[in-house]
Amino acid sequence: CVACDATYRKLDKHGIEYTSVNIIEDPEALTFVRRLDPSYAAAPVVLVEYEDGTSAHWSGYRPQHIENLSA
Repeated sequence: CVACDATYRKLDKHGIEYTSVNIIEDPEALTFVRRLDPSYAAAPVVLVEYEDGTSAHWSGYRPQHIENLSA
């Protein structure tokens, strides 16, 4: 998907490590995303888990969110 590829490129540009999971090939991942936020209707869904135990997530290509992660 175009938005997924753009997200990967932006994460790579900022040296942010990530794990990519294809929700079409992994039904458990799809179930997880649906529980995370049932309103998500577009890929990618990005889940950020911080060292302090908190997390954030969003759907779609959100370059500003990625910029904020690298700050």
